[in-house]
Amino acid sequence: MAEIARRQGKLQRGEWLLLCPLHSERSPSFYYRPGVGFICFGCKAEGGIKDAARAFGLEPGSAALSAEDRERLEADRRAVMELRQEEQRLAGLALTEYWAHSDAAAELRRHENALATLAREGIGRLAVDHFGIGWATYGIDGVGYPALTIPWRYRNEVRAVQYRILADDVPGGRYRWHKGSRPTLFNADVVTDPVDDLLVVVEGAKKAAACWEHGLESVCAITNKGGWNPAWAPWVAGFRDVVFALDPDAGAEALAAARTVPGARVARLPRKPDDMLVESGGDIEQLMAYIGAARRAD
Repeated sequence: MAEIARRQGKLQRGEWLLLCPLHSERSPSFYYRPGVGFICFGCKAEGGIKDAARAFGLEPGSAALSAEDRERLEADRRAVMELRQEEQRLAGLALTEYWAHSDAAAELRRHENALATLAREGIGRLAVDHFGIGWATYGIDGVGYPALTIPWRYRNEVRAVQYRILADDVPGGRYRWHKGSRPTLFNADVVTDPVDDLLVVVEGAKKAAACWEHGLESVCAITNKGGWNPAWAPWVAGFRDVVFALDPDAGAEALAAARTVPGARVARLPRKPDDMLVESGGDIEQLMAYIGAARRAD
């Protein structure tokens, strides 16, 4: 309390406003909420209760703190963790609410250029409607970019929304996730309710959509070449044959993923699967020939 008083601390609605201990300032901009943590709108620093203790020159766990203080800090740490878990839960609800009221799929139909771009990448109206691919404007540093919206569903629940920005040289890359997204597998329902003996795993939602468009219904996608989670192996146990058909530069990742699934195979593709479909005019049999020639990983 002495340090708070020295820094002109004022209690406002349950939190202290005081001079920041991390940078020099004349007007207080450091907000500290007991049991939660701090944020400074002057130097943009933020942290939990232990970070606040360090900011004031008290190292948690050191001799400078009494046993009572350390117990209080631990209770505060648990409170912060519970708060963060609740924020994550609410973020997930916010995502569901966002998509439930989104007209993204209807909006996309009004943008013929975007539909033409998808068609050139092997994705037609059938897949657009089936997967609910939509349209939005994504803001980066005050600039709005046209973007596709790709929902990742699991049992009819939108678990994630991925943005694919339709512009080159975008700061930070063309793919982004909506806040609260929890991506698992794209087209995950074919895994939970198998209708075929064969499951093909590709890299990226657009590739899965292109394969589905051309007749390969039992296809799912991971987020990127290292996106396979070994915990998903039991999910695919209902298939007699599982083939990882990742991009040509993902040989090591495909082998590592396939080794987590008993009997799984790896297809060595000469090009990305959606590129193969576009180049062959949509000939799924050419792609299936490579999948059929896949080798076991064990």
